[in-house]
Amino acid sequence: MSPAALLLLLALPSDLPRLPVGSEAERAVALLDPSAPLRRLEALDPARPEGWSGWLEALGALGALPAEPSEAGRAAHARLCDFALRQQRYERAWSHLVAIRGEPGLFAGLLPRFLPGVEGAASRLADGVTLRPALPPLTGQGLPGRVERREMRLDELAIGAARVRLAVRVEYEGVLVELTHLAGPRCSVRVEIPPDPDYAFGQEYLDWYPLEQLGAAQLVELEPGSDTRTLYGRFEPRAQDFPRRLPTALPQLVRDEGLALELLPGDPSRGLFEGLAAALGRAPLSIDACLFERGQARPGGIHIDFTQPASQPRRLALLAEAIETFVRP
Repeated sequence: MSPAALLLLLALPSDLPRLPVGSEAERAVALLDPSAPLRRLEALDPARPEGWSGWLEALGALGALPAEPSEAGRAAHARLCDFALRQQRYERAWSHLVAIRGEPGLFAGLLPRFLPGVEGAASRLADGVTLRPALPPLTGQGLPGRVERREMRLDELAIGAARVRLAVRVEYEGVLVELTHLAGPRCSVRVEIPPDPDYAFGQEYLDWYPLEQLGAAQLVELEPGSDTRTLYGRFEPRAQDFPRRLPTALPQLVRDEGLALELLPGDPSRGLFEGLAAALGRAPLSIDACLFERGQARPGGIHIDFTQPASQPRRLALLAEAIETFVRP
């Protein structure tokens, strides 16, 4: 670490996260005025059809804006940041956050969503709060399937009347969330371990004891004088639903024949997919997307299988990431 980077890191207020040195997000946070009043926009929920419509509108707005940052452009990036976070597309969310660094109110309103992982101000959280932190930002061009070790942390976080240190680390073998009781009475918190896009968690642990339920917010009790408590998600290979490397332009087959989204008969999420298909047909993509049910003749175009309800959120996130790559490479 260079002396200048070290001085910059030491200058950060304790209630702002310390991010990997060298990342764009770390430089943006270093310039943030922590006293800026929070400004929040209407959320875009990827579990609702109108969320996808708003997401496509925000993408279209960016394409119509000048290259120089503007208030409208930063508002569009903020909405896209929110959408990406809800889909756990953390690296894309960090890039949108960096793009709104000229709007401190929006920036400060979104930053707690990354760490500690709450909506709204993180100045004092209730005892028993649920934290959903993001993964730390990458510091360079990460290679698909290659893990970059990195860490982010909050040196001091108020939970009830207690003060806690929170850190999220990515190691070659998995993701760790560490909580250290610093002062005050006993407190409790529930924490979700943020998933990596390229890996599943083969097992999750609390203080190296296996947990029965994976992918859930785990209860962590913090006692005065206790050791650091560690949640750990151990990586295992994940079957790749989408290509790891995407072209920067929309494939011609999609332009010519569109997308064919396959569902099970009677899927209760059909309304969501109908809304998604309608949104994709509007600018900035203007591509045909049709639904068909398993057992029906498959239409032309690129086929995407949504017949497994448990994998639908992840596949929708991958689709959104691919589209953002095409529209905003």
